[in-house]
Amino acid sequence: MPEIYEQLHDETSLAWGAFVVFRDLGPKRTFTKVAEVMGTTSHSVGQWAKKYRWKRRVAVWEAEKDRITRETELHSIAEMKRRQIKTAIAMQAIAGNELAKLANLSGQDPEMLMLSVTEILKLIDKGASLERLNRGEPGEIVQTNTNKEVDYSQLTTPELKQLKLLIGKAKSDEN
Repeated sequence: MPEIYEQLHDETSLAWGAFVVFRDLGPKRTFTKVAEVMGTTSHSVGQWAKKYRWKRRVAVWEAEKDRITRETELHSIAEMKRRQIKTAIAMQAIAGNELAKLANLSGQDPEMLMLSVTEILKLIDKGASLERLNRGEPGEIVQTNTNKEVDYSQLTTPELKQLKLLIGKAKSDEN
């Protein structure tokens, strides 16, 4: 069964053509404009409009166009989110690779790194934030002040040395 905004089974081709003109004229549509385009009288257009319920059909058509627009927009948003999640994961992977290089440097030249420590940390933060936002989570994780000291007692001596190196690099990158 055809939709109400499609040609009706008893609608003549001429009346259908006039309806299409009326429908496509948009918010400023008038029977007079349709008559001018179709080369007929406003009276004939008015009769077709009444007989074939043009105003109702146009309202249904406009609602259908709006539904399609919303559906398309939702699809576009979903695609954007998928792209941004892929980008966020790639950003975090790059930062992870740089961190792995940094961990393996052991006193070697830090120029081997593609990014500075500050840039690595920013890339991790921005990538994680972008991923969280696109997964519907808060963009930031805010830590409340717990007034607890950091316990370094579980770290090994090499880990403490690496932490000191990282903190030193982060501070020198900020200057």
